[in-house]
Amino acid sequence: MSNVTHADCEYQFLLCVGSLKPINLTVGNSSNVTHADSPAVGDPCSDNSSCPENSVCVSGQCSCNVTYQEYNGSCLKVPAVGDPCSDNSSCPENSVCVSGQCSCNVTYQEYNGSCLIIKAPAVGDPCSDNSSCPENSVCVSGQCSCNVTYQEYNGSCLKVPAVGDPCSDNSSCPENSVCVSGRCSCNVTSYQEYNGSCLKVSNLALGKPVFASSNFYSWYDGEGWENAVDGLTNITEWKKLFHTGYEVYPWLSIVLGRLALVRSVTVYNRVDNYGRWLHNVEARVGNSSDWTKLSSCGTFVGPSDTGQVHVIECGNPLPGTVVTVKMVKPNYITDEPAAANGVNCLVLDEVTVEGVFL
Repeated sequence: MSNVTHADCEYQFLLCVGSLKPINLTVGNSSNVTHADSPAVGDPCSDNSSCPENSVCVSGQCSCNVTYQEYNGSCLKVPAVGDPCSDNSSCPENSVCVSGQCSCNVTYQEYNGSCLIIKAPAVGDPCSDNSSCPENSVCVSGQCSCNVTYQEYNGSCLKVPAVGDPCSDNSSCPENSVCVSGRCSCNVTSYQEYNGSCLKVSNLALGKPVFASSNFYSWYDGEGWENAVDGLTNITEWKKLFHTGYEVYPWLSIVLGRLALVRSVTVYNRVDNYGRWLHNVEARVGNSSDWTKLSSCGTFVGPSDTGQVHVIECGNPLPGTVVTVKMVKPNYITDEPAAANGVNCLVLDEVTVEGVFL
């Protein structure tokens, strides 16, 4: 059996010792040969030395170390965040391979090499400052709240659709608006845009306090000014009209009571007679009883005629709490003694103020 190699030994069940002299280990049929087994995870043990690599003896049994997992009796290293990687498959759960290194997904955070899910901060959670609140929210009185142009949905803050936003149809626009040429727009005849919303336009003057420059020969004794805002029109009984005394620049002021955006002021001329006396009526809006401190909405030049209704458009809506209507030019009438020296008399069925309260 000269020239025996290790390969010959292997395939003929020979043990080569020293100078490759074979020793035949075959006993009867070769299938009866047994090999010494390596220690494996799960084997009984007395100490760590009797366990496989990367394992320890725990309660008399071999167990993998905490950062290793059992595979076919051996302990293989558990992939961890920060380990080198070639692709996502070589990284732990909930992580990805980024620039050759395992990193947690954006909604997870690393802890002891693993990726644990992060509980995202939510609207309503307690907070100490804005940084502890979700996107588009702020910390108010110790609690996360959405910004004014956002609304809460499932703990997050979603942008509230606003007038002017791009749109594909009406459903993507805010309440009381429509999608026109790819943009959300208020229904201009009935609504007014304010801070991205569409507010319902109404008569802001109805039932509000009224002050005036005078009353007709004191018939009203300080009363009757409210006739200008009582909601009644087509009045034929003159004592139910708003009626100043004779003066060159008569006026009336309506106190709205709170800040509003005024789009227009409408004056209803008397329906009985003398309608031509209404002319050069200017409407102003602001926060003062001083005419010079108010902003001009517009002017009806006229002259008017009996029963006519005149809408004075402001152009751009004007903010204010007071609306004043005033005849700003002397009377043009020359064939009536009462109009001598340019004296006017402001007589109206009704005054309405179209706009929205803020």
